[in-house]
Amino acid sequence: MTTGSRDIVCVSTGTLLDVRARHDALSAAGIESRVVGDIPAAGLGADVPAGVELWVHRVDVGTAETALRSAGAPAGAEFADIRVVGLDDERSTRADPALSLFDVHFQLSALPPIGWSRFVRGALEAHGVAGRQGWAHSRFFVVRCAIDEVEAVLNALRPLFVQVNQAYREWAAREAHARADEAAFDQRFGDQLRDLKSQLKFD
Repeated sequence: MTTGSRDIVCVSTGTLLDVRARHDALSAAGIESRVVGDIPAAGLGADVPAGVELWVHRVDVGTAETALRSAGAPAGAEFADIRVVGLDDERSTRADPALSLFDVHFQLSALPPIGWSRFVRGALEAHGVAGRQGWAHSRFFVVRCAIDEVEAVLNALRPLFVQVNQAYREWAAREAHARADEAAFDQRFGDQLRDLKSQLKFD
């Protein structure tokens, strides 16, 4: 599997332990996937370490997300808005000495659910966060910025997360509705098949 291919899509991010567990869940479901440690992050077209990610073939995205939810990913109805609740100064390290830029780690209120990061990447495509590169990494949102930009970045993250949380919630609700429709269809099919079975004569 080559992550540079347009036919390969990231479906999950997190710690190495979390992503490996999700990789194992997909393997058990017969879905090929790959754990990638450091890859370019979306946003402003720059090569930024995005943590550990899980990639699958594009044709398997829907099946993979369903399998991951079945393996314990939060359902849409249980989703609580992701917020910035702190700043981890120990994890925030210098990224570009020439420009005095740091990878500032903003702590999130929870580990984002499967699918949430795709809406973050979409929201960052145009301008990033206050003009800076940012990416989700496990329970942190990392922004490469100068120290005197941290407050402006934090102020930019609040409306960004409102947008992302709403987009994720709407998507999760649609997914839940679709799964309920599928379950109802399967139930009707099973009932019809059982009724038909009682009327058939076998040798």
